[in-house]
Amino acid sequence: MSRGPGWARRLTRGIAGGVVGLAVGFFVTLAIFVAEARAGRYVYSLDDLTLWRWESLPTWAGLVVGGVVAWRAPRRGVGALWRGLVAAGLAGAAGWWVGPAVWVGRSAPWAGAVLGAAGGLVVGLTVAGVWAGRRRTAADPS
Repeated sequence: MSRGPGWARRLTRGIAGGVVGLAVGFFVTLAIFVAEARAGRYVYSLDDLTLWRWESLPTWAGLVVGGVVAWRAPRRGVGALWRGLVAAGLAGAAGWWVGPAVWVGRSAPWAGAVLGAAGGLVVGLTVAGVWAGRRRTAADPS
């Protein structure tokens, strides 16, 4: 049973996309923990992180979505990732300045930057992914 010559390449891309998606999802999970810490709810020990928590959902979703997108449409996935990273950088910079206006303390700029970058990453990836899907043509199906 032959799978074709491109199968191994697609599998490798799918695995790489899953790893990148895992990293993106972990960053979003980190931002959720930062937001909870700013609200006064803290992670007190490593045992808190080993239990199933809803906050870990972005990590697993990133793994699955990154792998599927890289498997099925690697060009669109890479393009969406770059646009998401640009949006994360811009929103993170904005968050650095907005954080001290929202919170008091030395960690306010850092918290604002993390939350802004995570929000920008999610919005940028989503918008770029949807936009790329709508621009899909028969000449370039990937």
